[in-house]
Amino acid sequence: MTPEFRSRLKEKLASLLRDVGFSGSGVTFRRQSDEVIQLLHVQGSRYGDSCCVNLALHLTFLPTARGDAPDPRKITESLCEFRKRLAPDGQSDFWWNYGGDEREAARSLESLVDVTRQVAFPYFERFRKFPGPFEGITPEILASGDFRMLPGDVTAARGALAMARIATHLRRLEQARAFAEVGLASLGPNAMLGVGIARELAAISGPSGGTA
Repeated sequence: MTPEFRSRLKEKLASLLRDVGFSGSGVTFRRQSDEVIQLLHVQGSRYGDSCCVNLALHLTFLPTARGDAPDPRKITESLCEFRKRLAPDGQSDFWWNYGGDEREAARSLESLVDVTRQVAFPYFERFRKFPGPFEGITPEILASGDFRMLPGDVTAARGALAMARIATHLRRLEQARAFAEVGLASLGPNAMLGVGIARELAAISGPSGGTA
């Protein structure tokens, strides 16, 4: 990241995020509202000429991607359950160039800030309270192959497992089993139930389910 772009990032984006309750500096910012942890992470390109912005959401009772209990003050975007890339409406991926001079850097950073305000803020506000929109997600919706109501890009099995864990937390054990069955069905008949995500789903869908 060029010095010009980094300076403007700190001046514009960090200030904007702090105004709505995020904390952090540099490239990672976090906000927690009760059980909801939200992150915004600026990721530099491997080529050193641009960056993208990753949005992430995690719940305090969900294990991280490594299976650990989350630390809301330290959890990183890659360990969150739900993740998506910030992009203008109608796009799924976008990279902002650092620019060759101060004027180009300013123009690019202004675009990043505008998209953060227009896209990221509504996304974060929608999922700021728990259970919030998760209430409207049913096993039947996921079984139909529609995962648009989830706050990130997930596989069918991963999304079903997350919803099974959420239902378990809400003490809706029958619903948790139904979500787990959706996840197992997505893995197919040859899934090895003693391995990885299949094992987690099977533990919830079993006779004493709702304990994973």
